[in-house]
Amino acid sequence: MTIRFAYTSRVETRFVYHIADDAMFAGVESDKLFGGGSGENVYKSLLSQEYAKVAAKSGGTGIADAVQREILRMQEAQKK
Repeated sequence: MTIRFAYTSRVETRFVYHIADDAMFAGVESDKLFGGGSGENVYKSLLSQEYAKVAAKSGGTGIADAVQREILRMQEAQKK
């Protein structure tokens, strides 16, 4: 894996994480008896991160490819 592809994969993972974190738990109320608190927020965040990693590794949204193409295009433009 090249450094460039590793970077673009991280960009895609972060993007998917933010989408998943916002959408997955929107409107979901915490259980009054056992839920809530900072611990629940931490585990929701960790779950979203893991989902994002899996999604990015399995092809993701194509953002990594688009970012990589743009980086290559910009590098080629600088050489001219």
